[in-house]
Amino acid sequence: MSLEQIKEGDKFDGEVVRDGPIGVYLNIGAEKDALLPRNQVAPGKKYNAGDKIKDLIVTEVSSGATPADRKIRVSTKRTVSDFKMGGVVQGTVVNTAAYGVFFNIGCVKNALAPLRMLAKEPEAYVTGEEVELTIVSIEGDKITVSAGTMGVNPNASGAGGEAGTVVRKLKVGQKVDGIVVRANAEFGLFLNIGAEVDALCRPRQLEKPVDQYKQGDKLTGLKICNVNVDNRQVEVSTRPLASEVKVGQKLEGTVVNISAGGVFFDAGLASDVLGPGVMLDKEPSKYSRGEVADLLVMEVKGERVTVSTKGEEEMGTPLTKLVRGAAVTSAKVKRVDMNMGIFLDVGASRDALWRLKGPGASVSPKPINEYQPGEEVPGLFIISVDVARSKLEVGTTEMASGADIQSMSSLKVGDKVDGVVSRTMEFGVFVNIGAERDALYSASQLAKPMNEYRAGDKILGLTVVEVDPIKQRLAVSEKKTAAEFTVGDEVKGTVSKIMPFGCFVNIGASTDALAPARFLEKDPGSYVPGEDLPGLKILSTDPGSNKITVAQNEGTGGGGGGSSAGRISLADIKVGDKVKGVIRKSQDYGCFLDIGLGRKDALMPKAMLPTGKTPMNYEVNEEVEVYIAQIDVGQERVTVSMIELTEDMKKAPGFRRDQAGATSGVQSQLPTGEMVPDPMYHAKVLGREDLIDEEPTPWYGWEKKFPGLVKFPEKETEIYLTGRSYGFSGPDSTYRSQVAYLPIPVHLRKADAGPAEVPPFSFDDYQISYDYGIKPEIHIKYRQAPFNDPNWVYRKSKETLTPIKVDVLREMAVEFERTPPKIIKEGEEPAAPVLTKAAQKKANKKK
Repeated sequence: MSLEQIKEGDKFDGEVVRDGPIGVYLNIGAEKDALLPRNQVAPGKKYNAGDKIKDLIVTEVSSGATPADRKIRVSTKRTVSDFKMGGVVQGTVVNTAAYGVFFNIGCVKNALAPLRMLAKEPEAYVTGEEVELTIVSIEGDKITVSAGTMGVNPNASGAGGEAGTVVRKLKVGQKVDGIVVRANAEFGLFLNIGAEVDALCRPRQLEKPVDQYKQGDKLTGLKICNVNVDNRQVEVSTRPLASEVKVGQKLEGTVVNISAGGVFFDAGLASDVLGPGVMLDKEPSKYSRGEVADLLVMEVKGERVTVSTKGEEEMGTPLTKLVRGAAVTSAKVKRVDMNMGIFLDVGASRDALWRLKGPGASVSPKPINEYQPGEEVPGLFIISVDVARSKLEVGTTEMASGADIQSMSSLKVGDKVDGVVSRTMEFGVFVNIGAERDALYSASQLAKPMNEYRAGDKILGLTVVEVDPIKQRLAVSEKKTAAEFTVGDEVKGTVSKIMPFGCFVNIGASTDALAPARFLEKDPGSYVPGEDLPGLKILSTDPGSNKITVAQNEGTGGGGGGSSAGRISLADIKVGDKVKGVIRKSQDYGCFLDIGLGRKDALMPKAMLPTGKTPMNYEVNEEVEVYIAQIDVGQERVTVSMIELTEDMKKAPGFRRDQAGATSGVQSQLPTGEMVPDPMYHAKVLGREDLIDEEPTPWYGWEKKFPGLVKFPEKETEIYLTGRSYGFSGPDSTYRSQVAYLPIPVHLRKADAGPAEVPPFSFDDYQISYDYGIKPEIHIKYRQAPFNDPNWVYRKSKETLTPIKVDVLREMAVEFERTPPKIIKEGEEPAAPVLTKAAQKKANKKK
């Protein structure tokens, strides 16, 4: 039998040919003897030629071109494919290591029980000891088992003994809790996060030094920042992920590494950010480790962030914010390339090329060599933006119109278009359909895997599924739109997302259909993502906005009310209403919630959270009950609060603005415990809880009841209470000068002028503001130690020297003058000065 006819897992009986040093060679009827490796033979066991061995399993077959490359290996043990995840097996301890214990479970390869999956410390296991094991993962030829855990899985619903999550199922950005397994001063903390391997949190990612943590400490609110499936490595961080920052965001960073190509900064993120040399305000070599710099985010690609230390005006508009087809407001010649064209400064982060040579060149009003640096070139348009390659091209009006650029306002949902792939992102593919900006072909709508799309690929038969000229949104798909469905049609779908007001269902359309709660057979919370929903009916369609509503039943019941579309509009809510919402995203300044307004999430500011709570206390997809605090109809924005609104708060002047100009909402109500200074804290420190009124003063009510007694500023100012240094005081700098009225001299007055009158007191004369002076953060950062100096050293205090009074020094000087100078010979010690008895007595007394 040739080796090509044999495959791994085949079973044979064999006859011993010889017993060699590396194993036993057997005849299994193949063209070449099979090898039973020595480690598969029981210790001390010897075979003789002709001995029979049954139930051999082929573990390796190599069918190379030369005899040396053609070999076959067998085993008397089971293969990995014979084992199943979750199966219970008996294992014998083979050897122990610091990270776990290896067991012989009757497989061709020993199984590993990692440290967290052991019932005791590794050194407590004895070679040959039998243990009952549970198989928790199988990856290739590697089997991971559990012998019971020493602690609790911090991210499991139950106690210890839970099988660890395999590395490939972990996602960057996933929130986890961890228990310290061990600490390493160089590498950081190794944490049990309930996975098959310990996660590493590096020293710079921790909130305190490594040596301040001990085994068993629990860390909450961690985020997975790196997953290496091949090496089975996981890293976590207490910091925000780099992917969470936005282009144009301002950061502050500390220099951690310097290279010829740029500088790496620690900007308080889970990974360092890079400032390329061309984006720095000085040469990389002129930076020093520990130096602090203001950073501007220029580009975000996954966990890689590019920043600049130059100002926003100096760097220009990021390419991601430029729209193809937009007019260029200012274009100045930077340099002329006789082979390509003219490079222009158009206020972007990259110089734009006006192509005047080669394919696609436009015709300039005058010869290319007549353009001079600094010369203004009018009438240009953006014709190409390539973010991936950082390239920008502009052209003339004729070229823009010749390219047949279609405005977004002329497009509508349902239009059929063809396109060319311009770039791919993690959330979809951007397609040039001839409009003023590229259209997004969402990842969930793609007809094939995203990695199969390449820039330049043509895609035919696309349909416009979303267009919003104001918000600059344009999307396409190859799937059916709402206009292609008819009310009453029967469809089937799969639950894609669950909300308090209903479920979103994938029915094979270019948008997920909404099944409102009252048209479902059970409460929305009873469904799970991926659940099949057969027998759905199209309830309504909105072709203009590409929205579809479906129903399981046509009666009422299930989970609740709402409009027929299952969503609410700004007209359906008012300040003070209590609604349900789902946390979509948490930021330092608050949480964004889906309260059923479609794509418009509501903001819950940090100041409107319960006392002691921060945005990071809330998990994504967590359901909460909130109160409507602000409504801005014009901007389509809603602000919500977890604190129930008082009558004064409901009547406060706010941000609801409609066509009639009416306003309502809470403008600024900081709850007690979030104020600066916090009155409750100061009352507690002083031991004067009686200073706090049981019922807060109704300032808004008093403003109306006692006109002139209370007045709220048009613009609120944040006062820097601690901003004091070298004559600067944050609060004092907000005050304006005392208003003084000086009467005009009589001889300068007009003939018909009456007596001088002093205007009545007005709060408007005393508006606090920093607008007219240097902002306090400048003083805080540069005018007190460490003065933004990375080499600053706080000097250690020295022993105070006892000063000598001036009159004592004078007497000492007089005495020295009376004593004639003495010549000191080489090697002779000078004599100590002698004071008069009176001077000595006075000096001692002064000391």
